[in-house]
Amino acid sequence: RPWPYTQVDAETFVGLRAPRLWAAGTDAPLAVVDATTEELLASVGRALEAAEASSQSALEANQLGYQVGVRINIDVLNAQSQLYQTKAQLAKARYDVLVGNLRLRQAAGVLKPEDVQAINALLQAR
Repeated sequence: RPWPYTQVDAETFVGLRAPRLWAAGTDAPLAVVDATTEELLASVGRALEAAEASSQSALEANQLGYQVGVRINIDVLNAQSQLYQTKAQLAKARYDVLVGNLRLRQAAGVLKPEDVQAINALLQAR
């Protein structure tokens, strides 16, 4: 099925197919989890990075407007606040996807120390 998958698709896969594949000893469900996690990170990243760029542009426009006298200080402060809120949302969204991956592995009983170390490396790289 083409992307994007819906929550129903994920629940169907996990509820019906994944237990049989795990029982058979295959890592196919984990490959799907990893691929889905990477796609979610990329998708969330693209959307929020676009919002961050927009917020940055708005801040710069407000700063310039303030310097030439057509904006007031509160406009610049509001733009700064919006930029930092967007950055915080981006960080939280990335964190939530990574933690969701770990929770899914834990629920499936296949969480390994290497999984946590890989996520830790991603978090430290940012």
